[in-house]
Amino acid sequence: MTESYIRYDKDKFIALLHEHYCTRVGIIPGTSKSAQDLCTRLADWLYGRRRRNSLLIKGGVGTGKTTLMEALYDTLRTLTDHDVWTAIKMRVKAYQLNDEDRLQDGLLDLLSETKGLIIDDLGSESPMVKIYGSEIHPMEQVVKRRSDAQLPTIVTTNLSLESIESQYNSHRMADVLAEYDQMIVTGNSFRRRI
Repeated sequence: MTESYIRYDKDKFIALLHEHYCTRVGIIPGTSKSAQDLCTRLADWLYGRRRRNSLLIKGGVGTGKTTLMEALYDTLRTLTDHDVWTAIKMRVKAYQLNDEDRLQDGLLDLLSETKGLIIDDLGSESPMVKIYGSEIHPMEQVVKRRSDAQLPTIVTTNLSLESIESQYNSHRMADVLAEYDQMIVTGNSFRRRI
């Protein structure tokens, strides 16, 4: 997939994303090279030629993955009035896939079919949920269905691919995620900077 997800000037998009990111982290825009670099790397992926139309963002606890996704979502929502929000329509925290009531109300189908999706903190949920005595593997189902349909997905996680395979007891899920473009977030935890 080579079409850009966003129809908006890239430099202006990066500036807005960086502003949203810094506000969420609690720093003044322009004072953190690592924050600027992180926002630029995400924008480069969004605007650039990609191997796949999905992205796996991996990194340690507190390195800004969730904050980056929140800033991306805020930025895309800000730009909605300008008709540029072309792909990412929903976001979900991974643990929400353990909500039996929401699963029964069609959450799996909704997440599997929405045009674009951010899944934040993969690995924070239980890999298996029982509904009416039947075992289902909601995250694996969503990831596999979205991959089969080639729907744009951004996933954040603290886990390595090997840990994902082990935690979900699923070589298939690890294989699907291994095909995503990957971005590694490094650095010290923002939570411990005070």
